[in-house]
Amino acid sequence: MLCPNCRSNHKKKYGTRCRCRYQFVFSPDRDKGMTDNKFLNLVKKASADGRYYFTFSQLYTAWCRVKGTISLFTIVSRYIVLGFFAFAILVKIFQEKSILLFFFLLSGTVLIHVIALRTPPNREEFRKQVEKWSYAKGIPRKMLVKPSLHHPPPQFPEGDLYDYGVERVIIVERRLLVDLLVKNGFHTDQRALIFSADGYPSYIAERAKILLKASSDLPIYLLHDATEKGGAMKRKINYPKHKVIDLGIFPEQIKNLPVLKPLRLKSQEHQAALDVLPYAALSAIGAAAIAAGVPFDEVLASWRQEGNSVGDSSVSSYG
Repeated sequence: MLCPNCRSNHKKKYGTRCRCRYQFVFSPDRDKGMTDNKFLNLVKKASADGRYYFTFSQLYTAWCRVKGTISLFTIVSRYIVLGFFAFAILVKIFQEKSILLFFFLLSGTVLIHVIALRTPPNREEFRKQVEKWSYAKGIPRKMLVKPSLHHPPPQFPEGDLYDYGVERVIIVERRLLVDLLVKNGFHTDQRALIFSADGYPSYIAERAKILLKASSDLPIYLLHDATEKGGAMKRKINYPKHKVIDLGIFPEQIKNLPVLKPLRLKSQEHQAALDVLPYAALSAIGAAAIAAGVPFDEVLASWRQEGNSVGDSSVSSYG
């Protein structure tokens, strides 16, 4: 295992503490191949090197994307050298039957790995690994685990928001999405008040109601999960005098995002939480949709027509 602290190669026989005194949390044997260094690299990916706050879903997406980068060619090439050794041994032991036996053994091994490659890491197993790390080392930096904006925190003074003017209201489905967007500064970038459908945080929701009552020109944008409940959100929003734009996201949009292919969401009919999207991808699509006043799907369709590969250069590079 590579020590995250001193970068030395720590061998299993030396126990779970490095010579630099770093205490390892994971053991590849017990923790499905997870190591401390791998985990910290996942946190770096999910947070874009510490630039963004992120959720468990975004960390899980990072893990799936890492696991999904192994190609069939890589798998086969890993067994070429081992295959030569195995073949030599089989020839000596089984002689004329060795070629056939070797073929079946190698094919079976590669097939098992291909199946494993096409199956995303178990989400609940990964959650337990995150909990194990959090118990031993503390919650990863910038990982959001529960809503925490019940009162205006000093580092995010909403008074400043009112000073430069509110141009729109964004209502999200879940409370943690408020924290994700606000703590990453999406509200200031978009000159928006952001609160959840159930009125969290109350000091923002109340301010938004006052502004909406005072101005019928203030547009409302909705952001929700790609689920039946999320899709029904617009029907529950009662602001008849205001323009309400449902930005999404919907299962069909999830299906067409290459950045999410490693999650293999087909079996779930592409239903997923909004925050499976890496934050920078979510921010980029959201900002473009708000600027154009259109849902996510129109932005994605426009990008595809322009030749941008959503999830490769235009989105996935963000996080």
